[in-house]
Amino acid sequence: MIHMTFDFCVSFIQFRNLYGRLDKFLHRIDARIFFSYEYGNNSDSMVFVVTAHFSLYNKTQKQTVNLELILLFGQRQHISITETKMENKLISNTVIRTGREHELDWARAFAVIFMILVHVFLDGGIFDVEGTIAVVVGYLGGPPAAPVFMFLMGISMVYSRKDTPALMAKRGVGLLIMAYALNIVRDTLPYVILREMGIEWCLSFTDSLLLLDILQLAGLSFLLMALLKKCKASIPIMLAFTLVLQIAGDLLACFTDFSESALRYVLGLFFYTFEYSCFPVMQWFIYPMLGYCFGYLLQRTMDKKRLYTYMFMIGIGYGALTMCSLLVANVDIVSVFMSDAYYSPNLIHHAFYLIAVLIMLPICYSLSSVIKFRPVVSFVNMLSSNVTAIYVMQWVIIEWTLFVMYIVGVEVLPRNGAFLFNVVTLALSAVCAVWYHKIRDRYRLDRKKQGKIC
Repeated sequence: MIHMTFDFCVSFIQFRNLYGRLDKFLHRIDARIFFSYEYGNNSDSMVFVVTAHFSLYNKTQKQTVNLELILLFGQRQHISITETKMENKLISNTVIRTGREHELDWARAFAVIFMILVHVFLDGGIFDVEGTIAVVVGYLGGPPAAPVFMFLMGISMVYSRKDTPALMAKRGVGLLIMAYALNIVRDTLPYVILREMGIEWCLSFTDSLLLLDILQLAGLSFLLMALLKKCKASIPIMLAFTLVLQIAGDLLACFTDFSESALRYVLGLFFYTFEYSCFPVMQWFIYPMLGYCFGYLLQRTMDKKRLYTYMFMIGIGYGALTMCSLLVANVDIVSVFMSDAYYSPNLIHHAFYLIAVLIMLPICYSLSSVIKFRPVVSFVNMLSSNVTAIYVMQWVIIEWTLFVMYIVGVEVLPRNGAFLFNVVTLALSAVCAVWYHKIRDRYRLDRKKQGKIC
């Protein structure tokens, strides 16, 4: 393996003109890039100094890169190329990646698409456990959805600039407020309207207001991580804490019964207490924690391709071993992700769910490396950047559509229209999410300007 560095200096205008092609080129060779700037003789002339570190696997690749650099910049003397002899190790001792990781955008986009898919089938009343399509949809909306989603959230905690305990706690509280606001819009308002019309609804008023979902899990996970960072816990301590939390959650879910108690709405945030206690933090914090650990490694990896190759090989081997073990133990694999056990997972369930995490990320890395078609990449980035808003919008669209259907006497979504409804829901959710962020950003900008004026 050949480790190389190249430096070049360009004016601001040159840098602006070259940025699009340069960004595509550096992403293709998986370069770690660092920008700085300095002023020339004239204080108005800013010069960009760009340093890129990358690894090549043979001399042919080296010749190709040299040629492409000449074609990109026009003149060879603008570039200083240096070969460096570095230890051929996978993980560096220092952080070398702080920018956007495109494979995570792909994984986040797939996770939200799978979530919408399973929500339409589940709440649309066409979730037949015996049907092959339903089992496939149930799996896609299971391990590759919420576990991957929370794993990616753990990675984002590492990459985020807002990683202080106070800012993480603020983010957690905001997500909890959003979660219960979603309950009101999604479930409580339809309940109130139906009660006034004298029509029975599947939820009680309290259930509709206080049911627990993945946004509560996300909020509590941020609060827990803020607490661990405040205590300056090391990663081994964090992992030990997560394991103790998981075991305690499993024991409490198995040996306590709060299904008829009003406390189920509070305790259900931490361990499974009743049917609407979805994603309790004690039994799901393992994914943000594992994602945090992986993010720590990803920031320090010197060869991302090799990292994901190893991850894929481990995922295949681990998956084969886990599946054989479950079959030998006579575990009903379909029930692991097609029953209430999905919301109250123990370590055996997690062992199965982790297969999807280990395999899905390397696949997304390959897709991000191969697919460069601009509309597709832009669509994936849009889904990833607006994932929380899309998640909220899709629930509102799905539940209010089914609410109107229920009023007119249609209780089951037509099977043939389910996939079309998925596409429409995804499109509307994305459009609404983009509009929301534009309005929010404009509001924040206006407030900022008013603050400066004052």
